Amino acid sequence: MPLSPATERPTTAARAKEAVANRTRLLAVLAVLTILTRLPSFARTPWNPDEGYLATQARQLADGGVLYDTVVDRKPPFVPLLYRGAFAVFGDGSLWPVRVAAVVAVVVGAALAASLASGRWGERAGWTAGICYVFLSVGLKPEDTQAATFEVFMLPWTVAAIWYAERARWLGAGLAVAGAVLSKQTGGAVLLPVLVLLWQHRAGWPAVVRVAAGAALPVVIAALAFDPGRFLY
Repeated sequence: MPLSPATERPTTAARAKEAVANRTRLLAVLAVLTILTRLPSFARTPWNPDEGYLATQARQLADGGVLYDTVVDRKPPFVPLLYRGAFAVFGDGSLWPVRVAAVVAVVVGAALAASLASGRWGERAGWTAGICYVFLSVGLKPEDTQAATFEVFMLPWTVAAIWYAERARWLGAGLAVAGAVLSKQTGGAVLLPVLVLLWQHRAGWPAVVRVAAGAALPVVIAALAFDPGRFLY
């Protein structure tokens, strides 16, 4: 006997409510696991050269230094400026603000990975992907994985680029590619799978233009802000 619309609506609403509850539970679990696995970075501070130099750059910038001129690293500007902003707000006597930012970055990346996997292979795959993301983020030696370094902040952008591309949100995908590039140059590699997804969607040239504009314009703006020659060098 076919269900009436009145009967179908509560069923659909119940499923939607359950989906929201599942996402909330997953996000809570990912947040707790990320905090637990990154607690050592707050209890003990292992030396990491990248983290140390990022802090040095932030202090130099606070004293009037100019990025890619008086203070130089072979990395894009996003993470040094993140350190600079954290130190401006919370002081530069401790790395805990950027370590908190690293926790947030891991949770965001894990949640996006879980969303991607759920959409492709179901709820169980989503949980697996999210939890694996968290544990893999601390899977190497603590001196590297407990630090708030370039890779921690690059990876959520790369996952976001794929997340947007899967949903045919091409400008968002391009902007996420730019975020990855401006965190660390190798983040630009995510442009390739974005273009593959664009081809699979057969989205056409307007989508190509949106991806290209989203990926290129923030990088061009950053280059102009810091002098194109010094930025490129």
